[in-house]
Amino acid sequence: MRTDGIQVSSGQVLTTARQQIVDFAAKHRIPVIYDDTIFIEAGGLMFYGSPYVELLRYGAGILKKALKGIKSADIP
Repeated sequence: MRTDGIQVSSGQVLTTARQQIVDFAAKHRIPVIYDDTIFIEAGGLMFYGSPYVELLRYGAGILKKALKGIKSADIP
């Protein structure tokens, strides 16, 4: 079986089966780029995408500043 690589997008089904997907790719030596860090935590090769938790924290920080009355123009 020859492949130049695969990208796996996360979703409910794929996230639930992440360990099986990572194990299959490793067994068959298929290079895979995942779009969620949970695949990397399961032993996946590489992650390419946005770190969702950090984006949520950043957004929460901006919301906190806005709720305190800081003008949006003053928020970097």
